[in-house]
Amino acid sequence: MSLLASLPFCLRLIRELHATLLNGVRGKDKAPGDFRKCQVHIGSDRRFVPPPPSRLQECLDVFEKELNRADSNYDPLVRACLLHYQFEAIHPFMDGNGRVGRVLLSLLVYKWCGLTMPWLYMSAFFEKYKDEYIDNLFRVSTKGDWETWIVFCLRGTITQAEDAIRRCDALRQLRERFIREAGKVSVRAHAIIDDLFTSPVVRISQLPKKYPVTYPTAKADVLALVEKGILQEIPDVRPKAYFAPGIFEIAYTE
Repeated sequence: MSLLASLPFCLRLIRELHATLLNGVRGKDKAPGDFRKCQVHIGSDRRFVPPPPSRLQECLDVFEKELNRADSNYDPLVRACLLHYQFEAIHPFMDGNGRVGRVLLSLLVYKWCGLTMPWLYMSAFFEKYKDEYIDNLFRVSTKGDWETWIVFCLRGTITQAEDAIRRCDALRQLRERFIREAGKVSVRAHAIIDDLFTSPVVRISQLPKKYPVTYPTAKADVLALVEKGILQEIPDVRPKAYFAPGIFEIAYTE
């Protein structure tokens, strides 16, 4: 998000996304932030073979130009889905192409469709219908069947948009309940609650600088929210950290 404030959609942005998404997770040993220098294939049966390294930069240059084309005749949502296919077909990294492609799709929709935040994230839909997703990608490559691919993506957009609305409404109701339950703990406690809906993990040591208050006062506020059941200590973490289980349940469960 911060890079988008200073960069257009470009190959540098994509490399930065890759390096961030692979930091400390599966694929961290597969050249995070660097485009591949060897041939890869998709599927255990080598069902799809992306462009060889010798043609990779050429394909990426065309992709970058399409990202920044000013005269596209396509609806911005459809255009984002078309470019998602193009990115996955190029498969520019050794690992993590799916993760980067889904985040990039979300950012494209956010910018091109004028959303206030990247509310639409297609990962859950693509994972739930993974076989259909892969089959539809392959149908574009082998038969030029763009219609089936676009219909599939638009179906996913409806599903994920409805899911996002439901979760946002549930989070709004949860915030109202937290405020009621916090009662007259303190003005800062209400501010801490609001901040939880941006970052649902808090450390007492962070609060004195933010509000500002003394450490004992910040500790008292946090422990009061623990007593109310709004916060819960994360075990075996130092310095101590607390999270809002209610927020996690709404945000990350089916």
